[in-house]
Amino acid sequence: MCEGLNLEIRFASVAHPQSNGAVERTNSKILEALKKRLEGAAKGKWPEEMLSVLWALWTTPTRPTKFSPFILLYGDEAMTPTELGANSPRVMFSGGEEGREVSLELLEGVRDEALEHMRKYATGTSATYNKKVRPTELLPGHFVLRKKANPIAVGKLESK
Repeated sequence: MCEGLNLEIRFASVAHPQSNGAVERTNSKILEALKKRLEGAAKGKWPEEMLSVLWALWTTPTRPTKFSPFILLYGDEAMTPTELGANSPRVMFSGGEEGREVSLELLEGVRDEALEHMRKYATGTSATYNKKVRPTELLPGHFVLRKKANPIAVGKLESK
């Protein structure tokens, strides 16, 4: 069915454990930003602040990609409501539909550049982590902790 409609299946975080870490990190960023905005205010006002928090996250460049999620999705920087006014220079010089088409053509290049930034970031992160790792050499006669391969008792009150 998907092939007939030219649809590509992407992984959803619910059924894809590899992306759970990213979801948890994003959720913690949202909570952290909401706590900062609601400091001293009534805690029940978080729904009013949610849209501005999400907008800030969507339009802020991330360290691994060096682009904001908004740019990676739409190919252009977001405009604030004041910039959308009729006399705004960004609106006047945006090029209208032609500018939008050019922006979409350049989008693939922006995404490729972001992917390259992510690769460099991952390489740097793993190099930093690997500096701190100390290899341990196990020789015959060394004591090691082993877990049972097939424990008979299963349950939270049973010894492991």
